[in-house]
Amino acid sequence: MGEMLCYLNVTDIENIHSDAFREAAEWIGLIENCPEDRLQALAKLALRPDAFGQSHKWSKLEVSIIGNILNGLPLNEINAISKDKLQLNHFYKPKGKHQQNQSTKKKLSHDSTKPHDVNVSMVSSLAKAISMTHNAENKTQSFDLS
Repeated sequence: MGEMLCYLNVTDIENIHSDAFREAAEWIGLIENCPEDRLQALAKLALRPDAFGQSHKWSKLEVSIIGNILNGLPLNEINAISKDKLQLNHFYKPKGKHQQNQSTKKKLSHDSTKPHDVNVSMVSSLAKAISMTHNAENKTQSFDLS
């Protein structure tokens, strides 16, 4: 159900309020199958100053929370994150400066106790945040994901 977020159009993803995104980032970061352009839009949200800010300032916890969203970051933003922090994110797919030889890469197992999908209330909250942004811009578009 949570992967529905990845099928909003890019403009709607960009209109998600930073506070709502930050609050739901842990669940959003667990989404495994998200089209590249949507992942990039989510990564742009993460880089907003009122969300997580510049990637080189992210703590180990923030890099971990970002989850799969990390793979939507531009290469220069990924390269700004230290390797020890990147290793804590089991969704991270090395590219560029941090790329490792596949034979030496540590495969981290996914914690089976964590949900893989964003729960319905989180998606609904994000949809409301999008709707409020649209309404504030005198747009009447709203989303009902229940």
